[in-house]
Order: sequence, then structure tokens, then C-alpha cells
Amino acid sequence: MHLNILESFSHIMGDDDTSLFPSLMEGVSAGFLADIPPSGIFPPNESTAPEDTSLSIHLTNWNSAEDNLELTRELVQEELDRGWVYEFPGTIADAQLAFPAGLAVGRLGIATSDQRPPRLVVDDSICGLNSRCVIPERSTLPSAKEVIRSYPVRETQEDLMGFSLDIKSAHKRIVIKESEQGLVGFTLDGKVFFYRVCPFGATFSAAWWSRLGAFLLRVFHRLIWLSHVAMLYVDDFFIYQNAQIMPLSASMLCIFCLLTQVPISWKKCELGSMLKWIGWNFHIRSGFLTIPEDKILKTSQILQELTVGARTSRKQLEKAIGITMWLAQLWPYMRIWLNHLYKDLYSIPASLFSIGLRDWSTVIQALDENLRFTTQPPYSGIPVGGTLVSVSHKEVRSISDLQNLNLRDRIWLRIRDPASSKRKLSDDSRRVVKMFQDWLSCLQPVRPLRPRPYWPGQAAADAMASGDHCQIGGFVVDPQGHSKWFSEKFTHEDFESINLVLPPDLQRSITCLETLAQIALLWITSKFFPSHRLPICLKSLSDNSGAEASSNKLFTMSRPLCFFVEKLCLLSALTGMEIDVGHIPGHANILADDLGRWSGSGPIPHSFVQADRIRFDLSELWLSPMKPSFIPNDLNLPWSLPS
Repeated sequence: MHLNILESFSHIMGDDDTSLFPSLMEGVSAGFLADIPPSGIFPPNESTAPEDTSLSIHLTNWNSAEDNLELTRELVQEELDRGWVYEFPGTIADAQLAFPAGLAVGRLGIATSDQRPPRLVVDDSICGLNSRCVIPERSTLPSAKEVIRSYPVRETQEDLMGFSLDIKSAHKRIVIKESEQGLVGFTLDGKVFFYRVCPFGATFSAAWWSRLGAFLLRVFHRLIWLSHVAMLYVDDFFIYQNAQIMPLSASMLCIFCLLTQVPISWKKCELGSMLKWIGWNFHIRSGFLTIPEDKILKTSQILQELTVGARTSRKQLEKAIGITMWLAQLWPYMRIWLNHLYKDLYSIPASLFSIGLRDWSTVIQALDENLRFTTQPPYSGIPVGGTLVSVSHKEVRSISDLQNLNLRDRIWLRIRDPASSKRKLSDDSRRVVKMFQDWLSCLQPVRPLRPRPYWPGQAAADAMASGDHCQIGGFVVDPQGHSKWFSEKFTHEDFESINLVLPPDLQRSITCLETLAQIALLWITSKFFPSHRLPICLKSLSDNSGAEASSNKLFTMSRPLCFFVEKLCLLSALTGMEIDVGHIPGHANILADDLGRWSGSGPIPHSFVQADRIRFDLSELWLSPMKPSFIPNDLNLPWSLPS
């Protein structure tokens, strides 16, 4: 790249990252000597200090490279031809003398993807380099949510158009300081090679490209200037603007890259009303996004493989959770059901081990207070880190449980090994997988880019509990001053009647009850629009931080709270309304608190009136049964509604 020209732009703009181009011209540091200058652009990296590990040398590569040596040699030769890699004229011992700053030789691997050709990856973690590099700052990456938050372009009423620009081999455009090139070595066919440029797989490579990519983004903002949105995900720019101006802006950016020799991947360069970016199809002119067909097929295949047979593996579960959580970032109502998959992921099956009676004392000595094996008992295959579950078919939970056991000559131990890759898929998880499969196969999920507008009313809810009794209360007031409110009492038996198991003391479930109050709040808000599904977002208040967090995140592993969040998601999907819960101090939540403690017989708190009260029982709120109804209520028809 023409660094002098780019540096001139930096001076003209008065850019804050003043150390970027001197470092690029000299050759960048790997951070091994903690000498990467901060940019002043990104937030500081608050991670722990680098590990005090020694650099190591590895003379073999990963199976992905060794099993396909012909492809590996071809990819290495391509990098040699481009000048990114060079063969060292000597042995490892010679290299140690040539690079006194440090020598590290990692393992080669080949990364494959459905979207791009195979590429070389150097594992610089196994040789200790990544853990020793000090990266002073951290960067963040945009997601599809950032596109939604920025859509549409302000002050633009006309059609929009998008532009996608990908930088080719971005990391490898940055040259490493000569004295530190010995830190990024690898071997192949008995020869030693070193990188001149930042390889894919080193932590400092991403850090330096983040700085250069961010600078290019700031230049693009200045060049386009007119109202637009521009984002960068690693090396992939995404820009949209008024459809009449975007072609001109896109042409200008391409010309700028050509003049400064910023390499463009022309195959990925797109201009149009629909763009595929970071795995989503963005229909910019129409204002919605969809899941690409290849992502749907990949997700369906992973879910199908997960349910084959009675057992599965940790790797398969992690793949399924990863891709479904990726989908659920834009369909958050689907996210809560993934707690069943997480539960199976952390439910490690136990295996049987046997020992002789005379070795029992060594087993006890190897256990900590949580019945975890800190050492391996002699002459046994018991794994370190495993948890003792039962002895001679009797469940044990503490060291004291081991004292009064009826032991025989041969003792059978059930031990849960955290390193085990075996998992069992529960019925709940199979139901969730089937739900996702049906969702993807029956309908192309569509998400609007425009966020749901806030409903301009006021709302708050509260809950209280004492013993086996509880009460929830709340209110909604529209901009015209019309209000609806609720105040309902429930007992422990009411929850049992809907097959919901809570502790006898309902105060222990106060977060669940506060979430139930938010469910009721959303339910009575829908009564303002009895015959419509309006895509609005209700701003609500709660004085319980747990209910606030779970209602906004729509995910929790805590039981039974997860079941309450499930109901909130179902109701949101049913009504078409979202809820955004904000925090209010308990002493300020007076209206909802008084409704949640009203006796039901005295004067109604504050200015609320009986005619505006919405009554419901727990089963009606919890089950939210769908049934047809007349609107208005006094409508007469010559036939009866179905039940």
C-alpha cells in the first residue's frame, strides 16, 4: 500500500492514531516485548497480564495440514511467491542465533469454509507466542443489530442502496519488524520458514489490521461525507446511502483504493439494493433481512445430525448451540428454549470405575470437599478433575457420605469426567430442535430493519410474597390518560395447578414473580388493541434487577425463572409487542407497589378506578389460550363461535 499517501490523509484529517503509520513503515511489533504503541482510538485492554511461558518450537503440523500435504505445499508456495513467507537458509539452531529477540515455531493448519477457498493458518498459541503478546487495546465488531439500530439513514426519505467492499488478504498487507520475524515461524518437509507479514492466527495480526481498517473507515466517512452508514467487520466494509448517490460514492471509494493500492477482493465487491454481509441477506431498499439459503441448509443439517441416535457428542451440541444462538440474536423469542441444550451440554454422563477394598483409602485421599479428584489414585484409571457421583450404587454428595458405606471386596464408583465428549440429548432438547427445524422449513424468517417504535405510554409493575401467598400489581396509562391496571393474589396451590413447581416460601421466587408481573403488564397492554397486532415496544419499569435483566436479555439458565421467561417470549410473539424493562428504585415504584399490596376491599390506591381494572386468574395468564371473540362485544351473528 502507498503508506506515505495514507499518512498524508492522516495528517490532513488530524487523525488521533499518530503512531500507526510510523509503525507500519518501520515494521510492526508483535507485542512480545510489550512495545506496541496505543492508538488512542480503541478502549484499553483490561485483560490479565501476559503469561510467563517459554516460547517453544514444533517440528510437526496439525492433521489438517499433514493429511493433505499436496494442498499444504501449494498454499505455502503461493505465499512464497507473493513474498509473504521466506525459507530460512539454515537450521533451527542457526535461527536462534539470527533472532535473539525470540524464536517461536508454531504448527501449520488449513482452515476450510463453505464461503471461501482453503487458507493457511499458523497456530501461534501452541508455541506460546499469543499468550506472551501484550495488546494494549481491544476492538469491537458490528453485528446485524448495529444495522438495525442505524436504519434508516437520517434525513433521507428516498430509496437506499448498499455497497460491500472486502480487502483482500488484509492481515498479510502489514509487514513485521525484521528483528521479530523469528516469532512467526513454521516447518514443512524439514525446512524452516518465517513470515515477513502478519499471519492469520496471531493475536497481534488482528490488532494491527483493526487499527489500519479503522483508519480506512474514518477516511471513507470523510470521502463520502453526505448522510450514510458505514461499518467494518474485520476486513469487510458495509455501506449504505441514498440510492441516487451510492453508485458515485462506491466508485470514488474504489478509485481511492486503486490509487493507494489498498487491494480489493473484486469477487466480493457488490453494489445493490440487497447485499449479503456477515452471514445475513440485507434487503436495504425494502427494509428487512433474511437468513441466506445456505445458512438455513447448514443449520438444518447440524440439527439433523444432532438428533441421530440416542446419544450425541459435546462437539455436536456446541455446534448446534452456536448456530442457533447466532440465529436467536435477531429472533430473541427463540433464545430462551436453548437453555435445554445448554443443560444437556453441562450434564456430563457418569462412567463406572472399580477398585479393590484395600485401595479405598487412596480414593478418599484423592478427593477434595466437593468430591472432585485432585490426583489420580494409584493403579486406577480415574480421571483427575472427575466428580464422584455414587459408590456401590449409593449416591454421595459430601465427604461425610463416604463414612458409613457398606463396602465389599470390589467397589464400583460412578464418576463424572469433565473431559468426556459423550452427551445425551434430553426429550426437552429434542422438542426444541424440532421447533427450530419446523421454523426454518415452513417459513423463511424475515426481520424488519426498522426497530419497533416505543409506545408513548407509561407502565410499571411490582410483586410481593409472604409464605405461600403472593400478589402482583401494575398499570398502563396511554398518552390520553386512559389507564388499565391489575392487582391479583395467588397461592402456592395456584402454581401447582398449572404444574409449576416453586418453593413453599414464595419469597424465594420473587424474581420469578416480578417477571410474572411484567407478563401481566404486557398482557393488559394488548387490551388497548383488542383486534390488532401492533409492532410496538412497551417501556416498562421494575424495581427487581433480576426480572429486569431476564426480561431484556430473554435468556437464563436459572430454573424456574427460565419458564417464566418462556411465557414472556410466547406472549410477545402472540401479541406482536416487545417489552423494554427499565430499573426504578423500590422507594420510587409507589404506584405499582401500592397496587401489588392492595387488599382488594378498601379504597383503590391513587386515582385508579374499578372500571379500568383487568381481572384474570393464573391459568389464563400463564396459558394465554387462543380463542375467537366478538369485537365489539355486543355484535350479533347467526352462528356461534367455535370453542
